[in-house]
Amino acid sequence: MVMKPKRNFASAHARETTTSTPPFSSRVAAWVDQLPSPPQVAVHSTDGTPLVELILLEPAISKSSTIKKQGEPQSHPHTTLDTNQRSSQYQRAEEEMEALSNGHAMATRGRPSPAEAVLQPQVTSPQLKGAPIPRLHPSASSGNSASTAQSSSRSPTKSRSRSPTKTNTSHGSRVIGKKEQLAFMEPGVFFDDIQEIRDPSVPKSVSNFWKDYIMLAKDEQKVVPEELKSKLKDQLDTPMKTKMQIPESSYSPNLYGAQDVMNIHALVDGIVKRAASHRKKIHEPQWVSTVVGPLIAVLETLPSMMPVLSTRSIESLNIVSIQPRELCPSSPDEVFALADKKIDHALAIELARDELRRLQTGGSKYRVGGEPSINQTYACAFKFMFVNFEVKVDDRDPLIQLGIWIASELEKRFREGYPMDVPIPAVAIYGDDWHLWIAYATKVPAKQRRKDGKAYQVQFLGPIIMGNTYGHAAVYKIFHVLKAVIQWGLEVYQRDYVEKVVARYKKK
Repeated sequence: MVMKPKRNFASAHARETTTSTPPFSSRVAAWVDQLPSPPQVAVHSTDGTPLVELILLEPAISKSSTIKKQGEPQSHPHTTLDTNQRSSQYQRAEEEMEALSNGHAMATRGRPSPAEAVLQPQVTSPQLKGAPIPRLHPSASSGNSASTAQSSSRSPTKSRSRSPTKTNTSHGSRVIGKKEQLAFMEPGVFFDDIQEIRDPSVPKSVSNFWKDYIMLAKDEQKVVPEELKSKLKDQLDTPMKTKMQIPESSYSPNLYGAQDVMNIHALVDGIVKRAASHRKKIHEPQWVSTVVGPLIAVLETLPSMMPVLSTRSIESLNIVSIQPRELCPSSPDEVFALADKKIDHALAIELARDELRRLQTGGSKYRVGGEPSINQTYACAFKFMFVNFEVKVDDRDPLIQLGIWIASELEKRFREGYPMDVPIPAVAIYGDDWHLWIAYATKVPAKQRRKDGKAYQVQFLGPIIMGNTYGHAAVYKIFHVLKAVIQWGLEVYQRDYVEKVVARYKKK
């Protein structure tokens, strides 16, 4: 068999452009005739400039072609055409369209455009050794626009539920679909392994939070009240052994008061049962309201169960969008859409009445927006949120919204002159799995900033595995880690951040 040489599209195009070329619309019609199933083609003209839109559609399958027997392959209109031949024809049409359009708009449905097909590179940080080395903004360090490192966003097979509206700032802006793309925003947001927290360049406030509160809590195994041992054994020891057992090493006495033990157990037992029944068929809003929300709500009662020398209490919040929008991270070259995403929940320090009055009457000293606020949203204007939660039940990454939300908080701190060295805990919930991250700001020297760039960037360290909602012991582990976070909030956060911010505003 004699093999035909593969066509060189570049040389063919060069030969064709030196001779008389048929009209552009005629060539499009010729390509259409060669396709196995004619696509929808529209040729427009704007100010004399041809604009071709080629939409390749798979033929619709009629109802009569549905599967009649289980396991029987379904017929398809393309089965009579060789697969390689069809693929080659589609590829030829697309490549010649791209070559001849010479920059004109082309949109394809069902496959990414050439710009979107470029994979997003992983933005990794240098090893932190010695003095802190701020990461450069990707386009500042390489001289290339961020548009050369974009990727298509979430999988089209996943449905979104209750998601904030995505706003494009320009015709070419794209929605952020991977957390690595946050590095191209301003300020840049970066993610590193939690092991980097041991480096001396990490701020002392961040390393102390890890060393004094989180490090021991995450490794603690004795998280289940010993008072529940017999009750849980009877409940979990089923004949079929289908329920997750609790090892003896997980029990510990005197974790909570007698009444608190029974209340928390009722909550934990309900969370495990609801998670098991809804795990494969629930949408994000229902998962938040039935599994995550009740667990976070009960955290308001934890301060009364802990030996903390504080008269303050905490409250759980449902969050709205970032306000004002000028606090949102921006895309300097307008490649990505303006990001103003909210999060699902937060825990906040409750203020005394005189503290709240001082903040409410200090409007003349606020530098951002037209309304008084000490954070990045007007809906919770005077709430000191010290830990943030974001939930996803599909293949999307909750760190995208957490990164945008926390970057906005740090921008608010920077503009108002609030302390920038206090870390911000963030909990990313992937369905059943709970991960803790520690976010903080790092300085960017003036020589290493891009033009009009921020003086700081956002750093996340993690993940710290907190637990999951598959079994009782794992849910108690989530409680144990969050109890350490709350203790830090009542001891350190309120001293180093809340009191310093309130002190900026005089009594009236």
